[in-house]
Amino acid sequence: MRLTNFTSSTGSSLAGLVWVGNPKNTILLVHGLGSNARTWIRVAELLSAKGSQVVAYDQRSHGQSERVGAGFDFKTYVADLQLVIDSVATAPPVTVGQSWGGNVVVEHGAHHEITATIGVDGGFIRLADRFPLWEDCADVLAPPRFAGTTRPAIEGYLRTAHPDWSDTAIEGALGNFEPQPDGTVMPYLQYDQHMAILRSLWEHDPTAALARVSVPTHAIMARPGLASNVDPRTMGFDETVALTGDHDLHLQQPERLSELIWRMTTWDL
Repeated sequence: MRLTNFTSSTGSSLAGLVWVGNPKNTILLVHGLGSNARTWIRVAELLSAKGSQVVAYDQRSHGQSERVGAGFDFKTYVADLQLVIDSVATAPPVTVGQSWGGNVVVEHGAHHEITATIGVDGGFIRLADRFPLWEDCADVLAPPRFAGTTRPAIEGYLRTAHPDWSDTAIEGALGNFEPQPDGTVMPYLQYDQHMAILRSLWEHDPTAALARVSVPTHAIMARPGLASNVDPRTMGFDETVALTGDHDLHLQQPERLSELIWRMTTWDL
């Protein structure tokens, strides 16, 4: 794995991780809302071992990427993703997105050339079906306030809530938080920015995007299904697979998930 930086569609810096492999067979891994690229590390290692170039990056204002004051909408995040692809891939890639990132890659596939797109408990999120009013969505799904929280406290919570996560998974999730001078931590993504993205997700209709994607589309659902009350099997995906597990399947079941992703790439290296 090597560290790198990409340039976003508005000129800001996006922190990236690259695993060496065939650039003609690139897999782009896109994280979820309030998350970061390091949550993909184990999945990326497993996919890279099969011969593909694998790339993950911190979306704008997430993780180690530069903080910006605007552009928290699907059009801008799709444009950012395409510039990352232009920087690393020599042929149309496979795009994989988790949660909100799944909706981002589906929207991207409606506008840009790809080989396939895969949503990991995402890509089929239609929040307006669950919350007809934005105010209700904002009230229920607003992120917690972390002022005064320490890193050990968050790590302890993660290990208690997810006893089957590996140390690599725990470290990936802790990468969502920035250390503060007083010993506490805060999310890299600011609260107001998180809410702006959540609003754009509430407004997003992935069904319309899916109808414009001409390559294979796949949805990997986590059961019991907390990401959406919409069954992706009714939305036009070419394939849907259900796994019993966490919303963060890439952290909980990286081996199983990487095997599924690899089968869905359709490459024969």
